[in-house]
Amino acid sequence: MFLAYGQWGTHITGLVRGMAQDCQDYHRILDDKLPNYDPASHACKPLGFMSTDWQGDKLAGFGSFSNLPIGSGDCLQHFEALREGMGETRGVWFAGEHTSPPGGLGTVTGAYWSGEQVAKKVARR
Repeated sequence: MFLAYGQWGTHITGLVRGMAQDCQDYHRILDDKLPNYDPASHACKPLGFMSTDWQGDKLAGFGSFSNLPIGSGDCLQHFEALREGMGETRGVWFAGEHTSPPGGLGTVTGAYWSGEQVAKKVARR
């Protein structure tokens, strides 16, 4: 797994946007970016590819992530409210780096952790 962000992410997602993820050009574009990739090595053959395009998705804030500017004070209560969602009775929860446990805010890992937590809540329902 690798994460592309910033100008490089914009460039890569622009190259693959709209391509089928099983087409040769898609694979070639991404293969070229992997460190130590050797197309002749069986160990380097990916089992699959998946790319997201948060930078081109207005519902994902065009690639935005949460950030607490210096001087913004204690925002813990806001993050806890997001983690709680609308509760068991309404069955609406939010997942993403902005709802991750402490230590994961603003990170891909935090998004993954929060997704796991919400999936457990949904499964219990």
